[in-house]
Amino acid sequence: METPRPVSERRRLRFRDGLRLIAGIVVASLAAGPVFLLLPMVAAALAGVDLGADDGFPMGGGSLWLLPVLAVREMFLPALIATTLGATSLTMAGAMVQEARTYRVWIVAGAIEALLVCLLFPALLQAREMILAMVLAGTVCAAICRAFARWPDDLGNAQA
Repeated sequence: METPRPVSERRRLRFRDGLRLIAGIVVASLAAGPVFLLLPMVAAALAGVDLGADDGFPMGGGSLWLLPVLAVREMFLPALIATTLGATSLTMAGAMVQEARTYRVWIVAGAIEALLVCLLFPALLQAREMILAMVLAGTVCAAICRAFARWPDDLGNAQA
C-alpha cells in the first residue's frame, strides 16, 4: 500500500499536471484545423470518392501545402474554446470517477461535443462531409488532450 503524499507534493503535482493539460489543449487546438481539413479528404480517397475542383477541393496548384497552415489560422480559436471546455470537464470527471480517464470515454466525448457544435450551428448540418470533419476533429483533439492529461493519484505519475 502506498503512503499518502504530503500536501505540498500533491499541490506541486497538481500544478505540473495542470500545465501538461494546458499544453495538450494548445497542441490539440493547433491540430484541429489540419485534421478538419485533411482527414475527410483521406476518408474520401479511401472510399473511392473523387473530390474534384467542383466540390470545393482544389487539388492542383503549388499552394496545396499552404492549406494546413491556413486551416490552423482559421480553426485555432474556435477549437481552443471547444477543446478547453471538453478537456477541463473530462479532467474533472476523471478526478471523480476512475473510468472517466480512459481513452474510449475521451474519444466518445469528443465526438459528442463535435456533434453538439454541429447542432448549435445549423449551417454545419448542410453537408455530411462537414459533420464527418467535425466528428473526426473532435475525436482526434480528445485523444490528444487525453494523452497529456494526468491526475496526481495516477500510479507512475512521478515518471510522467
